[in-house]
Amino acid sequence: MKCRLWTLAGVVAWSFVYFFSAYSIAAEPKQGWERFEFSGNAVFSDRQLRSALIAEPEFLLATHPNSDRSTVGQVAEQLLMAGYQNSGFKSPQFEFQGANDGGGLITIVEGQRFRCGEVHVVGANKVDAQRLIERLTQPYGKDDAFPTFVERHGEIITRWVDKKGKSVDPEAPVWPLGSFVKFGTERKLSEKTVTALKDLGFSSSKAIVTIKANESDLIAELEVEILDEGPNDVAEVFHVEGTQTNSPNAVLGFLELKPGIAVDQTLIQSVTKRLWDCGRFKTHNVHFDRDEKGRGRLNIELTDVKGVPSLAEPLSETALVFMRARTWLNSVNDRDEDISVTYGEDGGEFEFVQSRQGLLVQVRGSDAPHEHSDSSPDINLSLMFDDKFVTYANANSESLWRASIEQFEGKVRLETNISAAEDDDKSSMLNLNASCNSRRSKSEAPFLSTLNLSPADWSAFAYKKLVQTQQKDGRLHVTREKERLEIDMATGQIYRWDSDVAKLRIKAGQFSKLKNEIAGQTSGKSNDFDASRPVSSLFGHLFSPENWDFIRLAWYMKYGDDKLFEHHLSPAFVKLVDGDLLRPLDAFVVYTANEHAQDKFEIPYNPPKLWDFKRMAMQFVGKYGLKFAPEVFAEGTWPMSVTREACLVMVDRGKHTGDVLKELQADSSNGPLCDASIAYLLSLMNNKPIASTFAKQSLEGFTPERFHSDVKTLMSGPSGQWMGGIIGACESLSDEEIESLQAIGLSHQVVSALYAMRKQVGAGEGGYWYDVAKNGIEGVLGGIIQR
Repeated sequence: MKCRLWTLAGVVAWSFVYFFSAYSIAAEPKQGWERFEFSGNAVFSDRQLRSALIAEPEFLLATHPNSDRSTVGQVAEQLLMAGYQNSGFKSPQFEFQGANDGGGLITIVEGQRFRCGEVHVVGANKVDAQRLIERLTQPYGKDDAFPTFVERHGEIITRWVDKKGKSVDPEAPVWPLGSFVKFGTERKLSEKTVTALKDLGFSSSKAIVTIKANESDLIAELEVEILDEGPNDVAEVFHVEGTQTNSPNAVLGFLELKPGIAVDQTLIQSVTKRLWDCGRFKTHNVHFDRDEKGRGRLNIELTDVKGVPSLAEPLSETALVFMRARTWLNSVNDRDEDISVTYGEDGGEFEFVQSRQGLLVQVRGSDAPHEHSDSSPDINLSLMFDDKFVTYANANSESLWRASIEQFEGKVRLETNISAAEDDDKSSMLNLNASCNSRRSKSEAPFLSTLNLSPADWSAFAYKKLVQTQQKDGRLHVTREKERLEIDMATGQIYRWDSDVAKLRIKAGQFSKLKNEIAGQTSGKSNDFDASRPVSSLFGHLFSPENWDFIRLAWYMKYGDDKLFEHHLSPAFVKLVDGDLLRPLDAFVVYTANEHAQDKFEIPYNPPKLWDFKRMAMQFVGKYGLKFAPEVFAEGTWPMSVTREACLVMVDRGKHTGDVLKELQADSSNGPLCDASIAYLLSLMNNKPIASTFAKQSLEGFTPERFHSDVKTLMSGPSGQWMGGIIGACESLSDEEIESLQAIGLSHQVVSALYAMRKQVGAGEGGYWYDVAKNGIEGVLGGIIQR
């Protein structure tokens, strides 16, 4: 598929990379923002306050070079007030003293800081006040999420999933007990309280909330006043779809649902749990479509498990034994036992170990012949997660890669699913589903490994084709081709589960044993992890010659072919990594870790209610572009001026754009790239006549001398070093390295560009980049002129 350069998705993705790259170049705001100083701030640093201010369009408009700066103090005080109140400070005070350089000193009296205390409900008659309090103070499922269930420590816990069954994190509590209060949010809290009442089955309720701060103990209580409860929500109609094995009436009869039943989130979870428990349905999505009066239709969407009988028929004894085996396996962590799955074939072995202590994956190989290697050393690769580190180790390498995750702001959750395979030619499946969330509470571990074994996943084992069962001495013996399984019929304990190539073991201490072995193998080895380049250092370690051969061998063991991994691919990747291709990712990880190490200072952002995705994307890109542009371009240059105005236009703050464009046009030192940028900016503003004028001016003045002068200005900012490094890395690639990149799917256009870049010296009047820029800009500006 050809690359479509000017799609909105491309613009947004490019903007992420482009603006986040600034953090790896400049950790502190540059270009004169230090002229704004702070005094009296004890909780938040100058950097945090300054960084928050320069992310706000109103502040940037007030400090605009063409502004009279008369509103800077007022705007700064308003924004800081919103930020401090958002962080628990009820009545902070600010005083701004302007300076001749356009900056100033902001003196702050932070005042008292409050935390969220108890919730009190007034006016509840039909509404269960305690349930409402729990709904407001605990995480809850999103509107488009569905409840399903997992067993942990012998307890059934609700797990929220999307329509495809993928886990989604619940919403944070409306009133998180013990957290800092967000003052000034009563209107939002009232709206969320009404939503909570809707979940409790009262869609037409009306309520308001009041935050009452107690200065003696610095605790704020939330008072909820229900003005009108309204009637209970009622399901008048039911709609069942997706099941071929059961009729809608059979499903409704099993669930004991009748028209007129009161509907709330508790009923929906209860109905969903019954469907989950019965072991007949792979998926079960239940949701209520209500009208303004709370009356409507309860929808039940189901997917049958292949081969399992209908609700009218009982499950077989074999199926019930498998269901007990699922329960027993789910409780391995409670027994401090580890799950180990090994798979070995053709001299190689893969092992996966899940424990309460973490997760470990190992690939071990043999001296099997390999057509691209002179030698065939043993493979011994380990990837390990525990509560402190992520470790990648190659026993045959002189170094390892180990990164601490204690300061990681987010959390990683790995769910392991062992289930009956849907295909008849396979018996079982092992699926690992990973999810990452950018936020976690202080009580949560950064890495969580859990089992997700549903009744439907295990009842299906009993109805697989070619399965033979035999009961002997209280155990169920199951065989299928070359697979053998032995289960205690009363307890569900699995005594044996193996085949000619795979084996499952339940045993205590397996994770600790392998972890100690890895510690012994890696003792004294250097660590390639670089805290300033976490992502680059990882890939640099993986792509190094001593590790590369093992990656190829592991691929060969799995697929029997490693033609994609020609020996020129490793040095090509190393050159690109060394050229800082991954620097934006490094910057994002470093920035996230630094932010987690201290209290956050965030000015609440209330974007306009825009239903047009394109408009929302422009608002988002414009806001963050304003924040990071000073760290990408040099102040006083045309790239900085044009970028600032483009971003201000995106957020509907283009007050000074016309004056700035006139100044740029009058500056004879600006060349065709500047004119082209202005033309594109004007086209965004729908100013077609003037945009066409700048477009023609750009094309008429597109000479090599003026182009290279504009490029020099463009690269003069902090991002120039990064961009130059990438270009230099691309230019250093050999023909063989470029061909190896092409073999793994690099597009023809990119490959052609790489070849041309290495031959650009003396090629054409202006060189390769001149030709590329001219051809590209002619296409874009030609469209602007024709409009």
